[in-house]
Amino acid sequence: MLALTLAACLSPGGPVPLPEDDFARLTVEQATPLPGKTIRVKAYIVEPDDKHASIYSPDGNLLAVLWRKGEVTQDESAVVIEGRLKLVRAPTYPINGERAEAFWQLRIEEARQVG
Repeated sequence: MLALTLAACLSPGGPVPLPEDDFARLTVEQATPLPGKTIRVKAYIVEPDDKHASIYSPDGNLLAVLWRKGEVTQDESAVVIEGRLKLVRAPTYPINGERAEAFWQLRIEEARQVG
């Protein structure tokens, strides 16, 4: 974790090196020192539209991409994207008389396809 934190702090301009290049496998713990940093990852785009897309996640994490204007990818496919990482914490809340547990959303904002 220390190496990842140092890489995030010392990375000159380009994408921050990640321990995992597949967005679906990036954990909240790995992402914690990286909010606001530019990252480059592989992602499987699902449900794309003109502003954002969901990312396939095998473990149920909530992953999303918010596209940079003019950089939309409409195909449901595996792509390499680059953008600014943001972590969003949703608190526990009631819905239809049930309790929805708190969760994290990992977002890549201002994203563009680079491969």
